[in-house]
Amino acid sequence: MGFTLRAVLRLISAEARVVVAELAPAVVAWNRGLLAGVSDGSLADARVCIREEDVASLIRPARSAYDAILLDVDNGPEALTRKANDRLYDQTGLDAAYAALRPSGVLAAWSARTE
Repeated sequence: MGFTLRAVLRLISAEARVVVAELAPAVVAWNRGLLAGVSDGSLADARVCIREEDVASLIRPARSAYDAILLDVDNGPEALTRKANDRLYDQTGLDAAYAALRPSGVLAAWSARTE
């Protein structure tokens, strides 16, 4: 709903770029319309590029492309809404994320639980 993007934009430089992968076009539409105030208009920020596709399709082919990958899908590593999201957190998915990061890059995953 734009909370993670809004937080990232507050922390990065004016030269930085953020690629957001959003599988649900409705979420993008909500953040451009009804929820624009909640996300502080983050989608209109020139540093943001929205890709309406599965985040795995952006990570898999990338090599040393990102300084950080923030996985804010489902409710964390246990897929609740899409069983297919489990592949982001299995060994193959984690290896792909590692390969997509630049040296000293960071992989972070949002989770609803800490156990």
